[in-house]
Amino acid sequence: MKILWITNIMLPAVSSCLGKKVQYGGGWMEALLTDLSQNEDLNLAVATIYDGKEIKQLKYKSITYYLLPFHNSIQNYEPALESAFLQIREWFQPDIIHLHGTEYPWKNAALSLLPPERLVISLQGLLGICARYYLAGLSCWDVWSNLTLRDLIKRTSIYREQKAFQRAGEFERKALQKVAHVIGRTSWDRVHALAVNPKLHYHFCNENLRSAFYGPQWNIETKENFSLFLSQGTYPLKGLHIVLKAMYLLKANYPDLHLYVAGNDITSVSLIHYSSYGKYLKKMIKKYDLRTNVTFTGPLDADSMVKYYLRAHVFICPSAIENSPNSLGEAQLLGVPCIASYVGGIPDMAQNGAALLYRFEEWEMLAALISSLFVSPETCCRLSGEARKQALLRHNRQKNALQMHDIYYSMITGSSKELCKDTGKKQPCLIAD
Repeated sequence: MKILWITNIMLPAVSSCLGKKVQYGGGWMEALLTDLSQNEDLNLAVATIYDGKEIKQLKYKSITYYLLPFHNSIQNYEPALESAFLQIREWFQPDIIHLHGTEYPWKNAALSLLPPERLVISLQGLLGICARYYLAGLSCWDVWSNLTLRDLIKRTSIYREQKAFQRAGEFERKALQKVAHVIGRTSWDRVHALAVNPKLHYHFCNENLRSAFYGPQWNIETKENFSLFLSQGTYPLKGLHIVLKAMYLLKANYPDLHLYVAGNDITSVSLIHYSSYGKYLKKMIKKYDLRTNVTFTGPLDADSMVKYYLRAHVFICPSAIENSPNSLGEAQLLGVPCIASYVGGIPDMAQNGAALLYRFEEWEMLAALISSLFVSPETCCRLSGEARKQALLRHNRQKNALQMHDIYYSMITGSSKELCKDTGKKQPCLIAD
């Protein structure tokens, strides 16, 4: 079977080969690609865009990579890509085209290469739905009173960022209406995908995570007491402002409370890079006297992320909406005690006590849950054990690769022997219509 992947970004292996800066993203895709490549009956290729002048082809560890020249905003469609994709189809002659995410219009150029029955989309964040929750409780005053020089010069604002999510959601909707198959992993993404296109064949398959997260294990004896870790916080939807409000309630009882946020410090940048949300967060940190309690770590690779997870007393996923965040899966795989907002597909990842849940906007409840873990080592250890047990099953790399292989097989043959989610054994299963 010849499978052509289309991805938003250049995968880390290719970036390294070309001497380009490796993006901190896509590691989970590369993990799945590596595991799939062990199947002798799969011939795999990956296509994405880059800032070059011509189509570039290279081979790395049995996988063919195609780089398509692109000199436009990723928010815009570029007709020249149509001929580039036709050229790739002629060279590779794929049996299936697998699109990872559909929020950018340039990918639509690939949707006419094969009939709908041979096209499949892996659901990621469903950006059209994310747009509904993008403001994450911020008021009109919060938005307009925090406009920055960057907003005025570059014509950006939190509202414009929300509009960009809405536009991406429209591209996503159109793509889902053009394909016959979709791959998801939560009850939430299944409901929303079928609401867009009731004729879709919905296939279940969990994600593989980066290799660095499969070995180490959180230990209550080596944690940093009263420390919190967030995997990101650069825009409102990710809920950092909710965590700051919870910290204000906690600080009196836990003066050593400290929050580590992965990524650049958006509260301390030059005026031309100062975002509305960064300005809003800076005001909050000053208002709540949290300047010595918050650290932005800078961009982290997988190994550095592991170190911050393992040192944390508690990991928090405070987003206003998520499908199945890899950050939560990573934390659970390491056995870090987790608290997450009850939104989107997160409840599917928190069954049987694998994480504590709270309603997104209830920072008082978030503060209470954090405190309950700070004072109870027993609860931390119980959460740690259950989270790790479930995550090892959910993110079993061999099992998930077999599941994906079977999805490809069923698309080509019309029959399936899908991997049973409970036993991991091959047996006939129905494909959801």
